[in-house]
Amino acid sequence: MTQFTRTPKQIEATKVFTGHFYTMFFGGSRSGKTFLAMRLLVMRAIKFKSRHLAVRLRFNHIKQSVILDTFPKMMEICFPDLPYTLNKSDWYVTFSNGSEIWFGGLDDKDRVEKILGNEYSTIFLNETSQMEYDAVTTVVTRLAENSGLKPRMLFDCNPAGKKHWTYQQFILGVSPETKEPLHDFDNLYGSIMMNPTDNLDNLPPHYVETLKGLPLRKRQRFLDGQFLNDVEGALWTDDMCERAKLRKRGDIVKTIVSVDPSVSSNQNSDECGVGVCGLDHRKNGWVMEDKTAVMSPERWAQTAVNLYHKHDCDYIVAEKNQGGDLVRLAIHTVDPTIKVKLVHASKSKFARAEPITVFYEEREESKDKRYIGHYDNLDELEEEMCSWIPDKSKESPNRIDWLTWGMTDLMLQQTQEIRIYIPD
Repeated sequence: MTQFTRTPKQIEATKVFTGHFYTMFFGGSRSGKTFLAMRLLVMRAIKFKSRHLAVRLRFNHIKQSVILDTFPKMMEICFPDLPYTLNKSDWYVTFSNGSEIWFGGLDDKDRVEKILGNEYSTIFLNETSQMEYDAVTTVVTRLAENSGLKPRMLFDCNPAGKKHWTYQQFILGVSPETKEPLHDFDNLYGSIMMNPTDNLDNLPPHYVETLKGLPLRKRQRFLDGQFLNDVEGALWTDDMCERAKLRKRGDIVKTIVSVDPSVSSNQNSDECGVGVCGLDHRKNGWVMEDKTAVMSPERWAQTAVNLYHKHDCDYIVAEKNQGGDLVRLAIHTVDPTIKVKLVHASKSKFARAEPITVFYEEREESKDKRYIGHYDNLDELEEEMCSWIPDKSKESPNRIDWLTWGMTDLMLQQTQEIRIYIPD
């Protein structure tokens, strides 16, 4: 087997880690941050008998991405002759010298209590852009093992917005809570940007080219590793969209297709907003799929019907200002059995969208608070949400429009503006 060779960026990152109490690896996707972090944990574990922790917001995420993927690959490449045992009951690895690496998620109270019952020499917080600062301050209290190793906290993330605690703490050097300068910042805190271009030898061909094709703000984050400014005046922020992707999903009990129709399909036409959203058993909303594109009436009607059957939807909701009878006719020409709701835009786009943002702002998840969550692969919708400025943006927010119609119907139930057509 070929001997593992660190990239220049990994060598530099290792020096940052060994020289600071708190270290953050931040940057783009597939830049080797997590791989290096797990290698560092193993290096420390085999030096002295000790205990270490790798934790993520969701246990299922760290199980799939680290325990069953990154960690065994890293061990095979970096430590092919080092035996270890994986305990699949409590999810920790044991080495021959008695050292342990524990894995956990912050989403399970029982598991968190078990994790926090131990003391550790190293704590690695994976994907910290997804974590609230309060949870981090709780975990750091367990960095208290007297093993002979200097205690170390390691963080990694794809950068979020500049309002996120990771930017405040590691880049600005201020307390995320008080905004006061951190004590002995230069000595205690270290950070380093690691991007895919620093890890080309370990990436699939054309991966970087794929990232170059992402929408601007996604490209800045996942390719260039930049912390993003919120767009002034936009109704949504990157933090709100990031949080939406991490919501706990209940059983989906109702689904609808939402359409913001277009009346033409030439190269200068607006896109037709088409997508699917749903409601779970706790009455939380879910944005499930976005199929917005420049389409003829025939094509968007077919797309809407296809989504209706794919997700076993209850009905299609569509904006009727662009010719209500024509909208209904276009859909029923494809499938005359489908229920259609037509809604009337009596308010501005801003006035319609603003009440929906409230469900994105909700931070806590409880029985008494409703929220909106996102499925994966909604990059273009999220890009529009975080960049559209009411009364200033020139482009029509067609993705936001279908989202607003659908979530208004599911979450706000403004039935006074809805006419229902149920075919015989």
